[in-house]
Amino acid sequence: LGIFRDVTRRKEAEAALCRSEQRSALALRAARIGTWERDIATDRLHWSPEIEPMFGFAPGTFPGTRAAFLTCIHPDDRAAHLAIVQAAIEAGRGFTSEHRIVWPDGTVRWVIEVGDMICDAAGKPVRTIGVVRDITTRREAEKALKASEARYRELFDHMSSCVAVYEAVDSGADFVFKD
Repeated sequence: LGIFRDVTRRKEAEAALCRSEQRSALALRAARIGTWERDIATDRLHWSPEIEPMFGFAPGTFPGTRAAFLTCIHPDDRAAHLAIVQAAIEAGRGFTSEHRIVWPDGTVRWVIEVGDMICDAAGKPVRTIGVVRDITTRREAEKALKASEARYRELFDHMSSCVAVYEAVDSGADFVFKD
């Protein structure tokens, strides 16, 4: 006596899920994005392997608590980040937070976090999940661009004064410098 069950569909679904997970993992590695998950009740965090080096930790050394994560956030950015996350939890919605982090060696970097809420059957948020990406290069480029714009504006302001003087001299007009 025997019972046979066709498991072809289940095996195909498992294989498709495995391929999908492999593609997602490749996309995250290529984009240098890490994933995280926080259990709100226990304040435990799980970071994907990409995040520890992003935060200046050696593999396997992050304690996995929200308190440990919060110490990574630059002191001047911590309150704003906490307010963003708390508002998202209260509203049961996602959030985006750009903030600085401080590595254990004192290096300051910029990250962007995008998170979402996972709610229970009653609609109460029980977990947050999200991604984090180092945006230090972008922030440094923005800072350099602002500095370049300021230098250009200063140069342009001086040039317009020079052009006015040149035009006055070239036309033979009398002019007086005023402070």
